[in-house]
Amino acid sequence: MKSYFLVEISSEAKANEALCALLPGQERPWLLQSSAGDPVAYFNVGVELDDEPSLHVQADLSGRHAGRDAEVLDILRRLHTSVGGVITDDA
Repeated sequence: MKSYFLVEISSEAKANEALCALLPGQERPWLLQSSAGDPVAYFNVGVELDDEPSLHVQADLSGRHAGRDAEVLDILRRLHTSVGGVITDDA
């Protein structure tokens, strides 16, 4: 499984609202689904608790759809316009 992150977002509420608009239906986690209806990626809003709390969105690609990074990154870029932040991956 591969993960992408939108870190240092401005608001959990705004992220939840934007994800509901971008990926209607299932919430917590939000699902990006294939045309066949199976999950391509799961999106969650969370708080990183290392040294200081930091809001982020985590997108986990399904192993079955490992090559569909571009679709996941598109959602994160669109989400970025609402909540700011920086897109990173798990590498």
